[in-house]
Amino acid sequence: MRIRFLESLDRKRTIVIAISVLVILVCLVNPKGIASGHGDVDSFTEVRSLLSKTKYAKLMYVSSDSDFFDFTGSSKLRKAFAADFALEGIGEVLSAASFGDLYFNNYLNSKGITHILVPWSTAQKNKIVRKWGVQGNIAINLKAPFFKKLVATSGEHPVVVYEIALRHVSNFFPIECAIRWDQSTRVNFYRKVENLREIGFYNYEFESNFKDGPTLSWVMADEMGNAERPAFEIETSSAKNQLFRVNIEFVAAYGSYAPSQVVTVSSESWTKSLMVSSGKTGRAIFEVRAGEVIKFGNGLPCRRAESFDSATSDTRRFCYGVSSITVLPVQAN
Repeated sequence: MRIRFLESLDRKRTIVIAISVLVILVCLVNPKGIASGHGDVDSFTEVRSLLSKTKYAKLMYVSSDSDFFDFTGSSKLRKAFAADFALEGIGEVLSAASFGDLYFNNYLNSKGITHILVPWSTAQKNKIVRKWGVQGNIAINLKAPFFKKLVATSGEHPVVVYEIALRHVSNFFPIECAIRWDQSTRVNFYRKVENLREIGFYNYEFESNFKDGPTLSWVMADEMGNAERPAFEIETSSAKNQLFRVNIEFVAAYGSYAPSQVVTVSSESWTKSLMVSSGKTGRAIFEVRAGEVIKFGNGLPCRRAESFDSATSDTRRFCYGVSSITVLPVQAN
């Protein structure tokens, strides 16, 4: 995808920071396009007309990992909605989405959100999906009872509008939390690799991908066999003694001939061990308080890929993979 930047270098950096996070752009919509002079018929006219029928319409843009740029990089979309975009409560929204469908619905109601808008590709899957990283996995179902599909646009940046179907007056007070990884943990283990490549005069190609793919990350060892030991803690703006239930899924590395591995998950007061092998995942479920450090480890040596995969000459040492992390406040239903 090509993004044309006409701003200064500082502005470019601001944009890069903004587009490296989840698309949670909350805005008040000017349905008729009067304020910006965009009242002409275009691919978003039907959307504006739809929203004009809702008093105090408030729209939230949200996407999956895979289609962030399907509309965010387009200034046409911003002009079409005559919207004053603002990154509002990013951490809070990520937390709410990662806590599941019901929690996310409560959050939307508490913020007065009436509609959400998603890229066409996310709508086709009927689910907003984002990999674990700074928050737990996100998998929000775009269907009843929480959402009702209303209209889809066509054109260069097709999007779909959903109504918040389950509406209620909410006294909901959301809990904001994030997974904070230890500084010793490799950044591309839990965060996308992002790169801006100049391909012409003020033309840039933005690349953003997870190093090991959209679902899991591999824990590796160096040439001497010293394995990485990822570690994290949960940060929250709530009470310091807030309790969370964590569910982590591990897989053997890698493929149908993956050797067995013993994975350990530990805190200062306890250690859990589990076995993973080809076709057999391992799951660690535990409760932890905010600020308590959780560490991963391996009980068996990490082997070179070429030693168990005859089709490769890869000499890297694989230990095991992390395929899912979910975090849920204990009191959340």
